[in-house]
Amino acid sequence: MALPLDAWSLILLVAAVAVLASVGFTRVLRRPRGAPEPIRPVEVPPEDVELHEGPVWACMRCGSPTMRNPRLSEGLVPGFGEGLVWVCSRCRFRGQPLVFEDPTAYRLFVQGLHLDQEEKAGPGGQAP
Repeated sequence: MALPLDAWSLILLVAAVAVLASVGFTRVLRRPRGAPEPIRPVEVPPEDVELHEGPVWACMRCGSPTMRNPRLSEGLVPGFGEGLVWVCSRCRFRGQPLVFEDPTAYRLFVQGLHLDQEEKAGPGGQAP
């Protein structure tokens, strides 16, 4: 027995969504090859510079406040998974951002990133 045209349309739509979702998840989970380039933390904002209103969403790796949802070319499936994975525009880190309600806490976090970088650099001044 042949299926009506509406049933075939529904089957094709479900198959297309399944393929799109699998390609998107494959891209999101794909790891870059080779060692990543070392990323220096962002500069500590001066005390007299006021950060934007509301919470600061910062990258865990470099401290940049430029976290965003990934684009379609980076594996985002529209309407599904938004807010689960974020991408840093500066260092391309993928993950959840740190949310700071207070600009002072954000400044302390970035200062801590700089201290960690200096400790890793060691006596020669070069990071490994």
